[in-house]
Amino acid sequence: MFKKHKAKKVSSRKRGQIPEDILKELRSVNSNLIKQNSFRRGFFLSVVQGIGTAIGATLFAGITIAIIYKIIISIDTFPLIQKILPKSAVEQFISPPPSK
Repeated sequence: MFKKHKAKKVSSRKRGQIPEDILKELRSVNSNLIKQNSFRRGFFLSVVQGIGTAIGATLFAGITIAIIYKIIISIDTFPLIQKILPKSAVEQFISPPPSK
């Protein structure tokens, strides 16, 4: 069913001997993996990501609220909306509650 293949001889080196350039590359990869998996680096990156998320969410919320505010303030310029919702109702909704 399956054909058996003979192992090809890659080089004249003895078995178990790894070329120096491959060893150098493996050491470099190992060093990078140790750095990537360190607790300090992971903690630092998590803190930076958390701060970035908080700043991004704040900016998004601020811009969204500003756009909604502009839309509500400019509602009196649309005649169709004025018929449905009178200006006094909009002003009552927007204005702060009276002081006691």
